[in-house]
Amino acid sequence: MPPCISENVTVYWVMLFKNSRKFKFITALIVLAVLIAALGMSCTSRDDINHQVNTIVKGYVFSIAGWEVKTLWNEAKSPDGITAVTAEDIATVEQYFELTAQLNALKAKRNANQAVNGSGGLSPQDAENEAALQAQRDALKGRVEAVIERQIRDTLKENGIYNPFFGKGSFPPVDFTISTPPNLLIISPREKIERTRDIMLLPDLTDEEIESLERQTSALGISTIIEPLGGLGATFPTFVQNDAGLQFTINCAVEEWLHQYL
Repeated sequence: MPPCISENVTVYWVMLFKNSRKFKFITALIVLAVLIAALGMSCTSRDDINHQVNTIVKGYVFSIAGWEVKTLWNEAKSPDGITAVTAEDIATVEQYFELTAQLNALKAKRNANQAVNGSGGLSPQDAENEAALQAQRDALKGRVEAVIERQIRDTLKENGIYNPFFGKGSFPPVDFTISTPPNLLIISPREKIERTRDIMLLPDLTDEEIESLERQTSALGISTIIEPLGGLGATFPTFVQNDAGLQFTINCAVEEWLHQYL
């Protein structure tokens, strides 16, 4: 699986007494305000290569501020969370990740067929089965996120992890979405090992789009590679990859929370 990473965006939160809908909405507003302020204070690079790179990737750039705006409504109407994890909740989580494993198997089958047949994909029956599995999983997603968030909060409290400025509690709020994170374009000079610039690109880029962007940017005399992310802590909620297993999902959700906590 791709590694979980966090961009250099640090947001200080208010104290979380409980995982409420109102608090999550306010937190998302704070994140958006900080991002807008940061963008307003930034300077546009006049470097010619940077300008050419910007031109090439225009239309493929992932906007955190834009994503936060779209997410505000979902945060406002999202459930307040759960007070206790039940046996039914555990069964729901297990079912969700079993569906994920089945979808991954179909994805691998599609890729194998395409490697052999070129344009080949799934059979009509497999494609229909894939759509049904996806619908079942989507219906469980919100509850699964709430259950894992609750368990992470409980574990943090049990271990006495708190923010020294605001006292004990789950701080900042544990809130993540199981979705495809953005891709990351990494830029380096060819004459030495140095990571000079990162650009977040849209999720779900096709292989053809990735190859084209890498080819065009590399033609500028720089080294570039586009990597998928396993998680992202620069947003609220944070991102966790949606084709991973339960253990990876928990590890990544905690790691991205830790980036924000620190």
